[in-house]
Amino acid sequence: HLKPEITLPSDESSTVQEPPPSTPPIKPPEPIKPRIASGSHRRILFLTDSVLKHTPSHIFNSVGGNNQYRCVLKMNYELANVFNFDAEFKYSDIVVISCGVNDLARYGKRPEVLADLIIPRLKRCCAANKNSTFVFSSILHTSHSWLNKEIDVFNRIMFDVSLKVNNFVFFDSHSVLLSNPISGPRSARNVGVLARDGDGVHITFDARKLVTDQLVNGLHLLACGREGRQVADRLHGWSWPLRREYWDTFNRSGTSIIKRG
Repeated sequence: HLKPEITLPSDESSTVQEPPPSTPPIKPPEPIKPRIASGSHRRILFLTDSVLKHTPSHIFNSVGGNNQYRCVLKMNYELANVFNFDAEFKYSDIVVISCGVNDLARYGKRPEVLADLIIPRLKRCCAANKNSTFVFSSILHTSHSWLNKEIDVFNRIMFDVSLKVNNFVFFDSHSVLLSNPISGPRSARNVGVLARDGDGVHITFDARKLVTDQLVNGLHLLACGREGRQVADRLHGWSWPLRREYWDTFNRSGTSIIKRG
């Protein structure tokens, strides 16, 4: 019987060629994008203190129509710390800032000092994120008269800034409440604005719902302006909330809110 021939591989063919070592280039790490940044929805970043912390984020799903927006609510107890979220601004179509009372009430900042801390950085953030619309929801009045005076000064400063920065808008939550019967005397039918929790700062469920419902309307108006779309029929005749003493200044400025952003 003939034995089959077996050919052994040569040393050259049996040697596995190792690929040359590859050294990655020196470069900074890639920024970590929030999960929603790569999603199919537009993003609302809602930064709030304890006054509006119980706001359900799903109410903002109607902004812009067609289920376009999703809201990410994050706690920020001091307005001075809002820039800790700077990395998220570029991924957010709308940034709502609803805080500031703690800075004035608990941490000893005068309104002018707080403005000096906030406004230069705020202007830089708006300039660096021109595709984002920033909304400041005014600080609400409390049961403390001295604090209300400080709040009025700071709100006015922020309103004046909104007339000069194109993608920064002042939403007057105080006017929302003041123009509603909820600001009248308490009764069996009116729970009032301030919650009876002892600190004179927090508001009732009804007051919070009134403010946030109107905020949704305001953001819808801004979204339509950003995207060049028609405003929903339900908002025809709806007025942007602004206290009476601000309207004259606003009208003289020639600014149009719906064209912001």
